[in-house]
Amino acid sequence: MNKCSDLRLLYVPVPDVEIGKNLGRLLVEHRLAACVNILPGVISVFRWQEKLYEAREAVLLIKTLEACEKKIFHLLHTHHPSTCPVILPLHLGPQLPETVAQWIRESVQEKTDFSADFSGSPEARERGS
Repeated sequence: MNKCSDLRLLYVPVPDVEIGKNLGRLLVEHRLAACVNILPGVISVFRWQEKLYEAREAVLLIKTLEACEKKIFHLLHTHHPSTCPVILPLHLGPQLPETVAQWIRESVQEKTDFSADFSGSPEARERGS
């Protein structure tokens, strides 16, 4: 088994940096991601429902474990503003330094029940609502 076969990088476009920060905090807070990088200023050109679009977006790069993918997909489908969010899982290969791989594994934990923790928006949680 590859020493990094359990590690994933998820590529997720979001409408803007603020939404990216909210989703990133939620993922790291719940230990579903070790880190979420937010790349601002991305321009995407795409076809949707037979129309051509150009949009300014941000991109999330989510460092996580394969075992957490389903939970992350659930969280993103619940909190992402798009009706059909793009979530591209990429395998991290053996070229990743073992210290980084270990950091990801130590930072991410599988929770058995997190559904109650995902209620409400990130802003509502910050206010204590």
